[in-house]
Amino acid sequence: MYNFDNQYLYHYTTFESAVKIITSKTILFSKIERLNDINESSGYKILFSDINGQKEEVKRYEDLHKNLKQISFTTDEVDKKGFAIPAMWGHYASRGSGVCLVFDRVKFQSIFKRPEYYCNEVKYKEYK
Repeated sequence: MYNFDNQYLYHYTTFESAVKIITSKTILFSKIERLNDINESSGYKILFSDINGQKEEVKRYEDLHKNLKQISFTTDEVDKKGFAIPAMWGHYASRGSGVCLVFDRVKFQSIFKRPEYYCNEVKYKEYK
């Protein structure tokens, strides 16, 4: 059985983007509205749309949502390597012809230990 104890973060991207990341030693945050994962690009609108039916609350969070940026990573699970997820290769890495960059989790997250950043695992829940 395989387990790296979650010591790595994996970022799927195109070959061209990987070259830019490696040569510039810079990784860019993406605007939330440009993400192609519906759970990430519209989650706030869904999450806050029915709080007491208050439309101004929805509007306020939609405005906040437009200003957010993020970087998405995968991690290892007990029986799944973070770099070996077919759907991620298809969606984010040019249908399998892209790249999966590997980062040391502790070193990477230490950069974001400031109040303006939020760094944590996303947990998806199914609502019925």
